[in-house]
Amino acid sequence: MKEKKQIRLTSAEIAQLWAQYLNDSASQCMLLYFLEKVEDEEIKPIIEYAAQLSSKHIQKIANILTEEKHTIPQGFKVEDDVNLTAPRLYSDTYVLQFIHQMSKVGLTGYAASLSSTVRKDITDYYKSCLVDTMTLFEMSKDTLLTKGLYVRSPYFPNLDHVDFVEKQSFIWDFLEKKDLLQQ
Repeated sequence: MKEKKQIRLTSAEIAQLWAQYLNDSASQCMLLYFLEKVEDEEIKPIIEYAAQLSSKHIQKIANILTEEKHTIPQGFKVEDDVNLTAPRLYSDTYVLQFIHQMSKVGLTGYAASLSSTVRKDITDYYKSCLVDTMTLFEMSKDTLLTKGLYVRSPYFPNLDHVDFVEKQSFIWDFLEKKDLLQQ
């Protein structure tokens, strides 16, 4: 049987893998510091999950690059870049908000990475990253909601008709109509 030859990584795939490696190594440093300082038992499992994801991603990317005989980036390392015994710098609620925002950025980044992949194994990898990050997003969002800390987007008033722009001062006219300037 003829051996199946692996398609080489494209420059876009390598760039995305390198960027993710650096991001995850930085995230891992922050998350391990947060884990060292966390007091809230509802937030701790979310930090643990996020740290596990970063570690898993770093290892997977290192394996892919090693198999392809590419250099592994010099990422951040806890032992070199973090003082785990430093005093607590952030509240647990700040950390939860940070992780939630980090998961939003991750979802966007993984979707962009996925759209630039060619190889099936790299496509599958980014699909798994999206699934894992969706789980982190939901965990953090649900905990923020439970704790009453989730900041919702503003609401628009219900409109009773459609207005069309007729002149450049339409925003000013809208504000005057709605008496929003007096509030």
